[in-house]
Amino acid sequence: MQYISPLIQNAVPIIQRREYFRILERLAKLAIPNVFCWILMFYAMFHCWLNCLAEVTRFGDRVFYKEWWNSLYIDEYWRNWNLVIIVVLILY
Repeated sequence: MQYISPLIQNAVPIIQRREYFRILERLAKLAIPNVFCWILMFYAMFHCWLNCLAEVTRFGDRVFYKEWWNSLYIDEYWRNWNLVIIVVLILY
């Protein structure tokens, strides 16, 4: 929050004045903290929470995602990154 909040607060007047180049600059500055937050949430959800839930329910197959980082095509990526959602969608 110490990196993201000041950037967003400083961006409000820039957005109101519609300075497009400076808006793009703010978006570029937000890219690294945003990616860090996504990776942290991915770790918290898929490594910590789902493994804990699998341990409690004694679920043996703990394949929550495959090697999505090696995907060459977008359809391969979507099939590999989140198997839990795919299974829920198929069962629903």
